[in-house]
Amino acid sequence: MPKPVYLCLMMPRQELRKMKLPKSQAAKAMTIFANLILLVTFLPFVLLILVRELGRWFVAHRAGVMVFELVIGFGPCAWRKRLGETTLSINLVPLGGFLEMERDDYPLFHERGYLTKSAIILAGPACLLLLAIVLNFVSQISFGSTEVSNELVVGAVLEDYPASNVGLQTGDRILSVNGSDVQDWSTLSNLIATSGGREIELEINRGTEVKTVKVNPIPSEPPHPQNQMKIGISPERKTVKPSLMTALNKSPSIITQVIAGVGQIFQSAPARPIVILGQTPVEKESFTKFILYELAIGCVILAFIFLVPIPYLTDGGHFTFFSVDRLKGLSSARNYTWWANRIGLSLLPIMILLATLIDILNPW
Repeated sequence: MPKPVYLCLMMPRQELRKMKLPKSQAAKAMTIFANLILLVTFLPFVLLILVRELGRWFVAHRAGVMVFELVIGFGPCAWRKRLGETTLSINLVPLGGFLEMERDDYPLFHERGYLTKSAIILAGPACLLLLAIVLNFVSQISFGSTEVSNELVVGAVLEDYPASNVGLQTGDRILSVNGSDVQDWSTLSNLIATSGGREIELEINRGTEVKTVKVNPIPSEPPHPQNQMKIGISPERKTVKPSLMTALNKSPSIITQVIAGVGQIFQSAPARPIVILGQTPVEKESFTKFILYELAIGCVILAFIFLVPIPYLTDGGHFTFFSVDRLKGLSSARNYTWWANRIGLSLLPIMILLATLIDILNPW
């Protein structure tokens, strides 16, 4: 009697060879194994895409627009289930998703008004932003929020940097720079960054002892400007448990944080795929908090990507066409939309290939 496929996946390779599985069962085991790898790898992305499509489905349902199928991914169908009037399908390659709201005998979506169509399309990014706020709220209530102290106390010293070479330690309080008193960390950071690499004299307090150390700043590594100096220290970070209302008020700040972070990347270096992947700050105070924070950031980034007006591929592209139709007084723009969609879809792989090649050949 053949063994179940899931047992075959858990057995050592040597045992599998001895079993001499039938080709059909071996192929099925490998297919399930490959799907499991894909599922674990792309699960967070699939969940975010599902949230986006569920948001669009909810608004379409409330507006009375028939949704025939909610599709996640592309390629051959891996799983399908009928849920009421809508079929939920998950395809083999779990990247992207869409709602099928029109068929030959039911062209309902394009017959709706501008506001209805726009609300359905923009509901996806809106739900992702809402989910980011909720995740940030849960993270703050459960684990507290990390705040950077502006006091002149060294929170961390990087190894093999000028600060560690001259003996600066965590907990040292900086009293003055080059004989001048400094009041906060922002002033200290600015003095170091604009020093031009010249020697800096720091007066520090360590316990009951006051010491003076001299340190030579070094240029920052890319993507930061090389004329911006540093010595390898950072301020203290404190975890504060906020009240319910404080957490609620601070939760939307995740959106502004991502916008500010992307803006810094654009200002300091070209925003290229591999470069950006290396710039994500990782603070693993708590694994669950880290996951919640990264998911919240992913929600915001994905929402803004969907809002970019790329024909055929994004909600922003569809919304742009709806707005053009509105301005021109047209009910549908299927002729030029069809051509624009195909052109946009054709240019996308070329843009990705060029960006990646430039990144590899000239990473900084």
